[in-house]
Amino acid sequence: MSERDSIYNLQDYATLDLTEEDADEPTPVAGIQDVTIVPQFEINQFYTADSTHIADQFQHEGSVNVEIGYSFFDGEVVKEWLGGSGAADGDMADTSDPQKYELTGEFLSRDGSQQISCTVEGITFPEMPIIAASRGENIQWDLSGTGEIVTGFDVDAPAE
Repeated sequence: MSERDSIYNLQDYATLDLTEEDADEPTPVAGIQDVTIVPQFEINQFYTADSTHIADQFQHEGSVNVEIGYSFFDGEVVKEWLGGSGAADGDMADTSDPQKYELTGEFLSRDGSQQISCTVEGITFPEMPIIAASRGENIQWDLSGTGEIVTGFDVDAPAE
């Protein structure tokens, strides 16, 4: 495989799914046009009194920063964000439980021989743009949120 074959592209294979409390499977609510997934940990570094070098390190408080841009969306994403899981009236609820989402993506290599797959679960968005539009243009929303965990990260041949 040449170096150029291992370049991956965002195509039409990334979706934002709504995770509803009573549903067996997440519901797709948006096609992703831009995405950044950045897992992170807080790192504690410990030193001894007789050295300037790091003696030991520990990680804690893991999270996954998620930035997405999308324009093909189901309006239910806003109702659920405002009112919580199963909300149908579109009113902002008085609840301390945030609505959670799941991001699933498959990114193909240039020659189609390899695919990166991953899912970010438990994503919450502290803010939701309800309308962000320009005259004559598709509505595109940009969201920034924090996920709980990355699952299923794999680099393999694409599924048939």
